[in-house]
Amino acid sequence: MNFYSNGKLLISGEYLVMQGALALALPVKFGQSLSVSLNGDNYLFWQTFVNDKLWFSAGFDNNLNAFNTSDKATADFLSKLLKFAKELNPQFLTNINFRVNANINFDIRWGLGSSSSLINNVAQWANINPFDLFFKVANGSAYDIACAKSNHPIIYQLQNGVPNFYKVDFFPDFHQNIYFAYLGKKQKSEESIHKFKKTSAYTQNDVDLISKLSLNMLNAEKFDDFIRLVIEHEQILSRILKQKTVQERLFPDFQGSIKSLGAWGGDFIMILSDLEYNQIQAYFSRKKINTIFTFAEMLHD
Repeated sequence: MNFYSNGKLLISGEYLVMQGALALALPVKFGQSLSVSLNGDNYLFWQTFVNDKLWFSAGFDNNLNAFNTSDKATADFLSKLLKFAKELNPQFLTNINFRVNANINFDIRWGLGSSSSLINNVAQWANINPFDLFFKVANGSAYDIACAKSNHPIIYQLQNGVPNFYKVDFFPDFHQNIYFAYLGKKQKSEESIHKFKKTSAYTQNDVDLISKLSLNMLNAEKFDDFIRLVIEHEQILSRILKQKTVQERLFPDFQGSIKSLGAWGGDFIMILSDLEYNQIQAYFSRKKINTIFTFAEMLHD
């Protein structure tokens, strides 16, 4: 059995998507595969590869507890994930004599969805609803599960805690002016969400404004309009989070606009600029940021 799930980028709606705001999200060309085959042993043997290099391994016994693991924290998460999958489908793993190979085809530090693509793959294997499994093991909006399942950009919304999403066309005429760059610092989503819920003050009007901005960003026909919407989005989140925007903090002299994607402070940013690609590369190289993709390079094929 073979399964595959996409990684993701959240273009708009970070944080407030958990409060019901509409969010624009992109499945990306990077993702994770899962290959399941029978083995002759009375235990489940799991290996995870990152770009075809062994990153993690563990055995799991009849109770789905890990042994002989290369990393206890990862093994504990996998054990919890498999146990909840079995709880949701008691027919799952009635026999455990399987060899499982997971392969993540991107740098795991990038924050493009190594956990969500894993959850969706396990849900496919267990024949269960991936959103049900996600909410058992994670604390977020689950937009990344929607991306894992979709091959098109999506508009995503939680309505009374229930995920709703639909595919959209988002390949703007000015896509050649959109880039994505990895800042070099992976954010822990769970910690960012906990901090947001504990310290941030927002109103229903803020949620409604972000929803409106998400739709307007999706439908923007002119690059200048898209930039204006991005700046407004950043300013709203800056006020709510009581943080400076990423552009104010790190790139105040950049000729263009920059938006945080997902949890603020790390992972990927979106770059909007009329500069040539080599000029953008040169600017960010001086900042020791060298992982940059064009819009087309990042988008799911």
